[in-house]
Amino acid sequence: MSSLEGWDLPGEGQPSDVSAEPRVETTPEEPHDVVVTLLHRAPSCDREALTLWRQMLSNSRTADKTLQELLRVLQNWPWHHTSTADGNSIDVSVLAATRALQEILQMPEHLPGLRVHFPHFFLALLFQMLFTTEELPEEVDAFWQRVQQEGRLPSTPSRLAMETLKELLSYVGLEDEMREFERKHGWEALLNPETQLSAMGLLARELRGAWRGSRYEIARYIVELLSREQPRLELPAMAFLAELLACPDMWRYAERVLQLAPRYLRSESSVMRCLVLRALSILCHEPAMTKRMWILQRRLMELLGDADGEVVEMTLSLLRRMLWDINQPFFKSITLELAERLQPLFDHNNSRVQLLSLQLFQRLMEGANKKGRKKLKELVYQSLVQLLCILHDENQEVAEASRDTLLRAVHLLQKRKLSRLLERRQTWPAGECLLSESSSSRASQYVQQALWCLQSRKPSVQEAAVRFMGLAGQRLKGQQEELQVIREALQSMPGDISASLANLSTQTQLILTAVDGTASSRPRLLDRLHGAWRRRTSLWVSD
Repeated sequence: MSSLEGWDLPGEGQPSDVSAEPRVETTPEEPHDVVVTLLHRAPSCDREALTLWRQMLSNSRTADKTLQELLRVLQNWPWHHTSTADGNSIDVSVLAATRALQEILQMPEHLPGLRVHFPHFFLALLFQMLFTTEELPEEVDAFWQRVQQEGRLPSTPSRLAMETLKELLSYVGLEDEMREFERKHGWEALLNPETQLSAMGLLARELRGAWRGSRYEIARYIVELLSREQPRLELPAMAFLAELLACPDMWRYAERVLQLAPRYLRSESSVMRCLVLRALSILCHEPAMTKRMWILQRRLMELLGDADGEVVEMTLSLLRRMLWDINQPFFKSITLELAERLQPLFDHNNSRVQLLSLQLFQRLMEGANKKGRKKLKELVYQSLVQLLCILHDENQEVAEASRDTLLRAVHLLQKRKLSRLLERRQTWPAGECLLSESSSSRASQYVQQALWCLQSRKPSVQEAAVRFMGLAGQRLKGQQEELQVIREALQSMPGDISASLANLSTQTQLILTAVDGTASSRPRLLDRLHGAWRRRTSLWVSD
């Protein structure tokens, strides 16, 4: 016998007789056909349809199976494709299932199955909210317009999902958390595609403390979802999971997250890379997980060259936490490569990246053993002038971090005189000392570092680089090739630099010309010096 036999279902496209009670002669053990046919024929869930829902849900043999069938539809946006027992194919709209669930949640009957399946209903409705804020497919929009004419429904499908989700949270006793989320404008943020991800994180934080019995099942479901190819859900799912991982006893999913991390750290989306780094930073609070995380060291090192400053900042923060225990065996294996990757970040346009890279470089110098220090010394030599120039960074916190790093570097190199000058904050005497204690070849290397600093976006760092080149030029007397490189670099500086920097550049070129002993370019340099002076004077007058 068909599972529909004995059920008076409303005919498709026909109005229901609200005064008639449906005739039920038998109760089907498998309510699949009844559920999908009811959703297909009465998507607005009128009074007759609601009576049928109540009848199925009040029967202990069919209640849980009915909810599972309804959930199965909700999890297949935008259409659930299925067939009935007699072989007829049928397409059921997720919106019809949402409308039915909204009415079911208002029934006075106690439905234990809703609490049992709460995690899955919750995520199905939450993701439906996200889907319906996008442009709806034409056939879904046409369906929605037709259903709206048949019943009193919210203005948009996303608001139908939102109202149903609110009813669900209230049903399981989360009214206080729901109101707090609303007070922080979380619901409206979920309806806005530009703020959805931050709203997902906020919702997870608001609810995680009250979810002791459900959060593990929710996390398990999200991890399974992220293990499959679900591009539309990956970002919101990761945003939600990252916050759930902060719950106690969530370490059971840590291994799965580590398995997923390499794939998502290579995502083209910088937002996804940030979300994964956020999740890893939370897991890193557990010492055992810190050691496990070293399987990601190669990818994390690559992310230090990411074009997105926030990704670099979060990667540095994670690496710093991972390297907190400098005695762990992994430390020695990455010291040199990590030091090389950190150096370009000292003058990053993100001040947090600068601070973290400088602090991490200090950590590497502190943690290196005797053998490691010997290999590290050459890299430290390659950073000295850069650190000296960044002492003049406009950001005082960055400047102090550079001073601390430079002091640690000269201590490693056992340059006591230079260390004393830096401790007294005698920056340029320290620069002269650095050059005086260096061979000609080492001084040439220092000039190369200064040339790199000349490309900085920060005028104060550029000025420091020019000053150092002036000092270095005197040390390189007679080395015309090196002096010519410096002059050409100074001459090629952009024309829109400040008057003070232009003046300093011209003065430095004059000094280098005098050191070099060539007078052919002296008149032209004097003209440039006078021009720079006139520009500087005009600035004073305009002020």
